[in-house]
Parts: sequence; structure tokens; C-alpha cells
Amino acid sequence: MQQQMQQHTLAVGGMSCGGCVDTVSKALRAVVGTQVEAVTVGSATVSFDVGTTTIAQLEQAVRDAGFEIGTAGVAARRGDSGSSPESSN
Repeated sequence: MQQQMQQHTLAVGGMSCGGCVDTVSKALRAVVGTQVEAVTVGSATVSFDVGTTTIAQLEQAVRDAGFEIGTAGVAARRGDSGSSPESSN
């Protein structure tokens, strides 16, 4: 049976360092039928076998690792109040 691979890029919120990149990479590699193409702060690009893996499974793996989907950037970190230290009034 031949694999039908599809590439997809996930926006990943809450990533701020190389350790985060490693954690997300490891979580995605653990999903059966997935090949991690690139992970950087804020996004992850993977190829996956559409016969065995879904985008929902990829997103869940990222969430299970402690990150958010669809909200790339440092401001999306869990627990971030959204306030800026520069705004003092």
C-alpha cells in the first residue's frame, strides 16, 4: 500500500525558545505516519500520511505537549495577560 503524503503547516502559540521547538518536534514525530519537515518558534511544518493521520491528530499532539494551535507568536503564551510593561497610566 502506497502512502499518500500531504504537507501542512501549523501555527503554534506559546513557543519562545529552542526547548519549545524540540518539544513540539518530539510530539509531532510521535504521531504515526508523520514526518517533521521544519519546526521554528511559532510554526511547525509536517508531512503526514492521509491514510493514517489527520490534521486533528497533529493539532492534539501539539496541545498535549502544552502549546496552542492557530495563535502563533509569543503573545499567545498561556498565562500571558496581554498587557505591556510600557503602558503605564
